[in-house]
Amino acid sequence: MKSTLNKLLFFILCFSLAHPLKAQSIERVQILPFKYDDVWRGLLIALSKYPLKKNNQEIGLIETDIIKGDSVWSPPHKKIDSNLRYKLIFRVYDGKAKKRHATKVTVSKTAYLKNDFVGDKKEIESDGFEEIALIYRAKREVIVNKYADRKFNAPKKVKKRIRSRNQRR
Repeated sequence: MKSTLNKLLFFILCFSLAHPLKAQSIERVQILPFKYDDVWRGLLIALSKYPLKKNNQEIGLIETDIIKGDSVWSPPHKKIDSNLRYKLIFRVYDGKAKKRHATKVTVSKTAYLKNDFVGDKKEIESDGFEEIALIYRAKREVIVNKYADRKFNAPKKVKKRIRSRNQRR
């Protein structure tokens, strides 16, 4: 009985060492108080430098192609290994919060190091700075577009007030 239990424990230990657990990609979530279409446009502008693999607004999915090293993003606090490969997946959900339009954006980053052409990949965890920066950029794009629409599409009376305020300064 003891020998079978020891063999079973030995087998489980060997299996767990042979197949280590994957580093899970942590999702960054933010709820933005803007319309779905505006957030979608803001995300596409924020991701303009990234190679996109999937862009489906109906299901709310944006997925980048595999990005190599620091070709698009390089964090200021550390040097990026040239063997780094990663991809970003954005999911966008439409909804309401407190009877107003709200859009939920989730970002997950799957990153790994590839040492050579044939070797295994070593998955690594993201620090989250790139994901947070992209959501921030999308949010800023939405705010700037809303302000520009309000200023340039305003009625003539409002435009006169805006001009008179700017002349006083």
